[in-house]
Amino acid sequence: MLLASFRFFILRLVSMRAWFAGILLICLFASGADHGFCQTFTSSLTGIVSDPTGAVIAGVTVEVKNTATNDRRDTTTGSDGSYNFSNLLPGPYEVTAQAQGFKSFVRRDLTLLASSSAELNTHLELGEIAQTVEVTGTTVLLDTKSADHTVTLSQTMVSQLPTNTPRP
Repeated sequence: MLLASFRFFILRLVSMRAWFAGILLICLFASGADHGFCQTFTSSLTGIVSDPTGAVIAGVTVEVKNTATNDRRDTTTGSDGSYNFSNLLPGPYEVTAQAQGFKSFVRRDLTLLASSSAELNTHLELGEIAQTVEVTGTTVLLDTKSADHTVTLSQTMVSQLPTNTPRP
């Protein structure tokens, strides 16, 4: 009789531990699913807006436009002249900065890559908003925020990768 009740107690204890461990495992996966176990494929763009003397300019309206999707976002620089755009889709962008008493700044063909952060510091020239300074040419945007090294492959590059399957 004593042995039977002891066995029942042990079985009940084991089943409670298994139930608790299962609930704990579900909670761990649920809490880590949105940030711990997945990769992000978005980009971010930061920078500082300054005048010709190098002093930062607060209150500048900075707009970023994805030229592939026409998605537009805008922000205003803070007291330190900085701006930040996060969760941007990878692709080609156009950045515009405007402030009263300064010429508009436009940077076209800025390509943001997946899982990277780019920095674009701009210098506004004195003048009217009707005047625009358009920057052309390409520069390599370095990710100075992290040591990540990523490569974006085009569809052509992926289709030309060697495979381990025989081709007829």
